[in-house]
Amino acid sequence: MKRLLTCILFAYILCTAALAKRVEGRVHYSSRVLPGVIVTDGEVFTRTDGEGYFRMEVRSDTRFIQVISPYGFTAPLADAYPQSWQEAEGRTWFDFELLPTSPATDFTLFAMTLPQIADEEQLAAFESTFIPDLSDMAISARIKGLTVAVARTDSIGTSYLPKVKKLLAKAKIPFYLSGDGPSEKAFYVGKDLVICSRDGGPESDVFVQNLLAMLQEDTYVFHPESFRNKWENAPAGYKVYSRSGGNLARKYHSVNAAAYPDDFRAQLVLSGKSADGFEKEAFAAICSGVRHLATGLQMTKDGKVIILQDNYPKFAAAGKMEAGDFIDRTDAFAKEQGYPAVHFTFAINSGSGAGEGRNWPEYREFAEKCMELLLGKNLGDRLTVASLDDRLLNYIHKNWPQIELCYLVDTECGGYNDYMSLLDFVPQWLGVQQEMLDDALAGAAREAGMRITVWRE
Repeated sequence: MKRLLTCILFAYILCTAALAKRVEGRVHYSSRVLPGVIVTDGEVFTRTDGEGYFRMEVRSDTRFIQVISPYGFTAPLADAYPQSWQEAEGRTWFDFELLPTSPATDFTLFAMTLPQIADEEQLAAFESTFIPDLSDMAISARIKGLTVAVARTDSIGTSYLPKVKKLLAKAKIPFYLSGDGPSEKAFYVGKDLVICSRDGGPESDVFVQNLLAMLQEDTYVFHPESFRNKWENAPAGYKVYSRSGGNLARKYHSVNAAAYPDDFRAQLVLSGKSADGFEKEAFAAICSGVRHLATGLQMTKDGKVIILQDNYPKFAAAGKMEAGDFIDRTDAFAKEQGYPAVHFTFAINSGSGAGEGRNWPEYREFAEKCMELLLGKNLGDRLTVASLDDRLLNYIHKNWPQIELCYLVDTECGGYNDYMSLLDFVPQWLGVQQEMLDDALAGAAREAGMRITVWRE
């Protein structure tokens, strides 16, 4: 017991030593003090007092102290890049002088994960395609008012980052960079807080959790790079958020304008393996600015329609979240939190073969069960039904022609004319496997009146 107590005491002393450094300072604009500004070392948070001063205990090995640039102000710029942090080694006093910016509440935000730059050829391609496109878009946005950009830089080699930053500065808008080392973790744009820390989502990020605890309840927060491995799936592009009159809209803009029109549907594919997982993923996505959710529907042997992204072609196991409950709870959450109602895309996949109707749902019965449920929710234009099964799409279109449909195709479907000949109509959307998309396919789909979305395994 004595040894145990000694170990506990020693551990306590170590922890206390790690948090033994007191730092303090002030945040101001010229001679004007700035109260209520959030200051952090990435883990510990505080706010400046009525005189613009702050004090907090941090770890002795803390590398940086940073301010979260408040509404109407920005950190000093180095070229086009706000610098909101100061090195902490050997210091206990920090003086942050911020700069005034537009007090507008409406704004445009460009959000992107920059493509990998590993050699001069990739840098040249980035300069000749991505940069002119971004610059043109930025000019149009600046005319409308407050415009900023946030970009993740993790994929860029250290030797190429200075060159990439020099190119990005040509857009002539403030660029908040997030990546390894000192970077902007969060900032206010208008009255909204943008989180651009490197972790994947609010639910798993200590920085985000501690930051959210500091905010006023009416603060609108979004995390534009959350779920970055699951949504869009399109190369050489970026998201454009437009905030106007209290409404936040987002579109996907692609550098490859021929294959990806501006109205490309950006959506998050939910992949949770449990009812709780789907719900948490959907709720976090809504808080991150996502307005289109996509997932699969499956049917159990006793005829229940459930949320399930895989488990095809056999009947689904019982005990999963029923689709009706998922829709109701998702809509209720968006309404309670003050977000717009989301658009749902549900994939309904069956398949022909000897086991149909016995080992997996018969496509007409499956379609009828799903449509009875979905129509009962009165989703209107917030509903799209997608499928790889041409028979199922033809059946839905014949019986419920008002439903927006998406035809999913993969590399095993043959050429454009081959798979389109299987449909009795032209759907609103063509969902193609990423590697299939080229200018010829995009042109044919556009000529037929279809919009394009992209998916991948």
